[in-house]
Amino acid sequence: MRPGYSIYTLPALLGLGGAFFSGLAYNLVRKLRQTDHPLNIILYLPAVSIVLSIPMVIHNFVMPRGMEWLVLLAIGITTQIAQIFLTKSLHFETAAKATNVSYVSIIFATMFGLIFWGEIPDWRTGIGAALVIIAVVQIAREPAIRQVVKK
Repeated sequence: MRPGYSIYTLPALLGLGGAFFSGLAYNLVRKLRQTDHPLNIILYLPAVSIVLSIPMVIHNFVMPRGMEWLVLLAIGITTQIAQIFLTKSLHFETAAKATNVSYVSIIFATMFGLIFWGEIPDWRTGIGAALVIIAVVQIAREPAIRQVVKK
């Protein structure tokens, strides 16, 4: 979604809703750090997500076959690892700083689009990727972040 006059389209509103609920979840994790162990918090996300997603998928469920199982396993493992690191980072740093690094995923998505689907990024994507890299490097230079990495 690029800026323009069609900002009130359904995809833009869905993206805005997703960002809102992600921000809410990150701040709830920050609050839960005072009372809950990180592993308990990590367990809550899939437990709640499964229960809330069942009504939306029950009518269109498709059983995975063959290689799809391996792909789903790989997605599950990498997601779990990412969730562990995200939850730990939210225990040590503010949500704004800890989650900014997640924008690197845009760079990976662009690279995968180029490699697997031949999508050529435009100049705006290049500028955005450069800004993300500069921001992540700047965050890594801050003393609080270096302490988290050492732990």
